[in-house]
Amino acid sequence: MGMENDALLSYLEDDARFADLFNCFCFGGMQVVKPQELREASEVYTAAPDGKDRKGGKDGQRIRDIKRRLESGGWLKILAVEAQRDVSYCMPWRIMEYDCREYGQQVQQIQRRNHAAEEAGEKHVYANAGERLGRFRREDRIAPVYTLCLYHGVEEWDGPRCLRDMVDFGTAGSEEAQGEWEKWFADYPMRLVCANEAADCTGVRTSLGIVFALLPLRKDKAGLSAGRGRRLQKDG
Repeated sequence: MGMENDALLSYLEDDARFADLFNCFCFGGMQVVKPQELREASEVYTAAPDGKDRKGGKDGQRIRDIKRRLESGGWLKILAVEAQRDVSYCMPWRIMEYDCREYGQQVQQIQRRNHAAEEAGEKHVYANAGERLGRFRREDRIAPVYTLCLYHGVEEWDGPRCLRDMVDFGTAGSEEAQGEWEKWFADYPMRLVCANEAADCTGVRTSLGIVFALLPLRKDKAGLSAGRGRRLQKDG
């Protein structure tokens, strides 16, 4: 991934900075994600269904860059960050795959729990044949997953920003038919944060605001020097 990518991920491993990132770019500076409610949740996802690796990793495994469990008010949410130094032209699909694996693991955990309850002789585990078929009850729920793609390269992001941007709908048929195909396509959005673009970091409580102020200036040595000077004045 490169030293720069590793350094940024190490920086964001701090729960306060991780919370700042989500509060800034998802909630407009509101303090929705509290550092004290975050829990480490890094793990290796299992191999792809066909047992083959699609990315070059070991046995098709996937490892989130950073993943946290947000346990707030009795509710669980999964927050993750995928850092990119270079533009990836299949990134929306990669994000979707990560999220689907996360949801899949949650569903499997619920299925195992329900199956274990039935095997232990617990009565009325399932209310009907549909619940028994999927080993998933009507009241069972999974936790929502929120993934940010943090692009910190110098060049402009010119890659896709959602799954639709990767799709070729073709040109055959009437415009009306093409419009209908596109309308009914199940898109998957990618929540992209470009650190090379100026950002409003209102509400940021850590040094993350300084980092996001300096990163867009990497091509502008004069501006970068001035930014560092302002940082020293502020720190002093």
